[in-house]
Amino acid sequence: MTGKARRLHRLFRLPGSRALVIPIDHVVSMGAVDGLDDLSAVVRCAAEGGATAVIGHRGGLGQAFDRLGMPLVERLALVLQLSGATNLSPEPTRHRLICSVDEAVRSGADAVSVQVNFGCRRETEMLGGLARVVRDAERVCLPVIVMAYVRDERGTIDLTPERVVHAARVAAELGADAIKVPFAGAETIDWMTRIVPAPVLVAGGGKDNHATFMAVCREALAAGARGLCVGRNVFQSSDPMAVLADLHAMLCGDEAGTRVTSAVGRCWKDA
Repeated sequence: MTGKARRLHRLFRLPGSRALVIPIDHVVSMGAVDGLDDLSAVVRCAAEGGATAVIGHRGGLGQAFDRLGMPLVERLALVLQLSGATNLSPEPTRHRLICSVDEAVRSGADAVSVQVNFGCRRETEMLGGLARVVRDAERVCLPVIVMAYVRDERGTIDLTPERVVHAARVAAELGADAIKVPFAGAETIDWMTRIVPAPVLVAGGGKDNHATFMAVCREALAAGARGLCVGRNVFQSSDPMAVLADLHAMLCGDEAGTRVTSAVGRCWKDA
């Protein structure tokens, strides 16, 4: 087994080789985001709630891991986000590389992530950055996750099935080891997972009603998604650990699983 295969197994270690990933990289692009005031508390709950990985930027995520210590954080795969842009920019969809594979290796990352916004004027520049990351990551056996979105220049997400599937296939063709996509309907995810040769992670999107959100997750998994990449519907919940328990049970095929709603489950809301 190669180093990359071992790292991917760490990420997709739930039954059926599934993954539950918690992204906490929102603050770079969106600014002050409710629920992300204390990244250490979010990471703690992710680890104790059964998530397989967290995605974040080197500063905040690195400090959170340092504060929590090895016994807790070794439960999680660390995915370092290498690209970024802010909503303050006149080009908020232009995600440029702001960290490197070498820096990820020095941080102890298990994988790296790059966002590509397809359909924007700077698409080819972002594809070039992705190609560079894939080449550098291959040299050190580090998996690459691509966040593949189709957006207009203002950042509005396009969910046209043909365009969403096209973006995912391009990411795979350029060497992505896993691809995060928005939910564009069960039929689109089914089509995508049949023609894209890389595991698909479906994004949780903005905060939604819990029942509606869970129904979307259930549809995505039934359509062939290999995992979920869920941020705001977890860390903006009034009971994040209950949401994590529900997601973990769903991914493990046991939706009647035990819900963890103790004081620990409220940790980042009470921190």
